[in-house]
Amino acid sequence: MRRGGGRTRCAQPRSKHESSSSSSSSSLDVFQTPPTSAGDVTPPPVRRTCRGGTTRRHQYKKDDDHSTSASLGQQGLRAPANAPVTGGVVRRMRWSQSINESVMRAYYGATEGGTNLTSYRSRMLSMFQALQPTMTVTAQRLSDQVRAIQRRHLLDEAQLERLRLALPQINAIRSLPQQTVQTNIQEELQDGVDLAVSTDQDDVLLRSALEDAILMYRYKPLHLRPKLPRLPIHRRNMALVGVLDQILGEYLITSEDLSDTHSILFCGAVTACRIAGIQFPEPRTTPQRTDQAPAWRIRIERRITLARTLIAKLICFREGNNRPRVMRFVSQAFAGSNIHPSQYLVCVTDRIDFLKQKVYTWAQRIRRYKERYDRYHQNRIFQRDQRKVYRNWERSGASVSDGEPPTSDAMSDFWRSIWSAPVCHTNGIWMNVVREKCAAVEPMIPITITADNVSCAIRLASNWNCPDPDGLHNFWLKWFRSAHFVLAAQFQNAIDTKSLPTFMTTGVTFLLHKSGNTTDTKNFRPITCLPTIYKLLTSILTSKITTHINANNILANTQNGCKSRSRGTKELLIIDTAICQQVRRNRKNLMAAWIDYKKAYDSVPHSWLMEVIRLYKVDATLCSFLESCMRQWMTVLRHPGAVENSESTEPIGIRRGIFQGDSLSPLWFCLALNPLSTC
Repeated sequence: MRRGGGRTRCAQPRSKHESSSSSSSSSLDVFQTPPTSAGDVTPPPVRRTCRGGTTRRHQYKKDDDHSTSASLGQQGLRAPANAPVTGGVVRRMRWSQSINESVMRAYYGATEGGTNLTSYRSRMLSMFQALQPTMTVTAQRLSDQVRAIQRRHLLDEAQLERLRLALPQINAIRSLPQQTVQTNIQEELQDGVDLAVSTDQDDVLLRSALEDAILMYRYKPLHLRPKLPRLPIHRRNMALVGVLDQILGEYLITSEDLSDTHSILFCGAVTACRIAGIQFPEPRTTPQRTDQAPAWRIRIERRITLARTLIAKLICFREGNNRPRVMRFVSQAFAGSNIHPSQYLVCVTDRIDFLKQKVYTWAQRIRRYKERYDRYHQNRIFQRDQRKVYRNWERSGASVSDGEPPTSDAMSDFWRSIWSAPVCHTNGIWMNVVREKCAAVEPMIPITITADNVSCAIRLASNWNCPDPDGLHNFWLKWFRSAHFVLAAQFQNAIDTKSLPTFMTTGVTFLLHKSGNTTDTKNFRPITCLPTIYKLLTSILTSKITTHINANNILANTQNGCKSRSRGTKELLIIDTAICQQVRRNRKNLMAAWIDYKKAYDSVPHSWLMEVIRLYKVDATLCSFLESCMRQWMTVLRHPGAVENSESTEPIGIRRGIFQGDSLSPLWFCLALNPLSTC
């Protein structure tokens, strides 16, 4: 059946085999989404080819995959195993026997043979990436594959026992030398792949492209540099990054400081994206409009508006209005109906009902298309960032939009009054008790940052987190391994000299609406993005300080948040649920109090932050370094709907509170509140 112009026409009867083929083709036309380009925002609505029948996607999924693979095989092509980064048809990943063994190796290595299941997924993901560097999966997908292997017996018991007994070899992956890991990656990438970066001529081209990027961007300010795109992770691009890593080592030796090292790494990332043919995103010059409807909805709503206008004019005509202006709309309403003008008055009621049915049909089409539109975008967001989907669901019921957001000046004045107003703490009598308890704490060993510390810290970081304001993703710090030695030496020098470049301590704060009135400045949550190199440094310092805290049992046992290998919120919710169930079962009374510190994260005095780390005998050199960094903390507000690189306000100095986005901030905040729990 086909629709067109308001009429329906049925196809002629065909043979049984031909009808079956047509039915399969029709079902595929209903559910198959054509490939979209990187610039497409919304997919075109899919026209259904049948009205009364029901169709199911999974009935034809296997046949469709088989036909696609067969057509690719005839052309001598191979379907990619990974989903494309932007656009394209998402294909299912094939988990071979060797990949499943790597999954279980990483699982047993992260869980110590399946005995320690606390916070194991991030460790399992990092170990799997070391075993299979060319594959891109999420920690959730790896956990699902482990369950599938165990439940469906994809590997027999003998193989699982062999992998479990090979646990010492699995743990050795973390300590592989840099040259060994790089050699293994190169050998695997060159296996059966025609790489175009292995000849001397291509090496000269890479060096030329890198030199051009260095001349263009090495000494250019951060806000004038282009925004780096995401590099699709597959064998050829990873081989390209490996070759660039070897070339970058010659330039990193001449690096003067952390700013110069950052610029060289940025130039290497620009070179890799240019050689790989990745298009750089254009910066937005106008504010982003979130209320703009897609083209298909505008088109259908225009039809509904016209139909309602015709209905109103037909009602006027039925009541006796025969003016020429009304008759023009009446003629338009009866166009294509083969009804003579003398019969308009007789058929006007039927025509009104016909137009009302069309309006109802178009409204249902908008609803159906909107549901498909929402599913499509939720799936795309879920592939990129699963946490964002859950955050949107939680925030959907709490958001209230009842006015324009506050102006830039109002936002700046509000947060400046909180962050830029320094305060000093006052010591009470109870501090003497805290000092007596801290007298037995052993002093912290002076820290020394090595290349292994840099590699371990960056290994667990997400590849494509927001890199504002420096623009360098964690992916480049992770795979440009020749920079790890240089970064370690420059980090150590920064701690010894107690100084950091200004750009490393300057963040960009995005204001997101939480709930309540949108005109109130306090209903916006600040989310600060810091340079990736600064977060890498503070991540290393966090691990060093955590070792000192654990060795001396400094944190209170009641502290469940911001601790490694713990799920504080989940544990407390389970305990609260168990207590409430027991009280309800025994019919007893219960009194519980929940204390929430208002703006606690933004209100801690800097003097108290320094007092508490000296109280717990953190290394004196490190304390002086953190104090100098604290004086440099500043951020730039980016208001809701503002365009990129258009911060109109001056930087706001952070003179009170914890620096948001800093890897050390959660632990430092827990240390600041720890005396309340221990005295």
